Formats: sequence, C-alpha cells, structure tokens
Amino acid sequence: MESTFPLLPVIVILFVSTLTRALLGFGDALVAMPLLALVMDMTVATPLVALFAPLISLMILLRHWQKADLRSALRLIVATWAGIPLGLYFLTHLPENYVKRPCWAGSS
Repeated sequence: MESTFPLLPVIVILFVSTLTRALLGFGDALVAMPLLALVMDMTVATPLVALFAPLISLMILLRHWQKADLRSALRLIVATWAGIPLGLYFLTHLPENYVKRPCWAGSS
C-alpha cells in the first residue's frame, strides 16, 4: 500500500531547518514552512512545525541553560503567545492559496 505522506522530503526539510536553527540561532520555521507547503497542506505543515520547533528549542535549552537570558526570553514568550491566536485565525479562516502566497506577490 502506497502512502500519500511524503516522509522523505519532510525529514530532509526538518533536518535543514534544524541545521539552520543550530547554525544561526533562529530561522527553523522560516525555512521549514515554505518548503513543507510545497509537499503538504498548510493545515498539516503548521502544526508539524509548531510541534517540532519547541522540541529544537528544548534541546538547545537543555544544553545551554546556564547562558540563557531569562528576561529577554520572557518578552519573546509573551509576544509569541500574543501572536498565536492571530495566526490560528488566519490559518482557519483564509483560503489556503492566500496563506501560501508570499506577501511580496501582491494581490494578483
């Protein structure tokens, strides 16, 4: 039985996004989301990245927790939690082709 889930491309994309995060300290979702959108629906790619990104962060935190700036982290956490409802609203109420379209593409 053939699976419709593109496992190998997803693994490669998540590896590249994790490598980006490890090398630059950010950017895992910036790399993963557009590439995952090419091989799966946004409604599957979004929760996958949302579950995978904190796992990467946890692994980094466990290794370098002594160097963490908790005050800066708290501000980022608050901003993230404030933006999650807006992102979920857009994901659930806008057509998928509109969500996938880059912001620089304009309205055409």
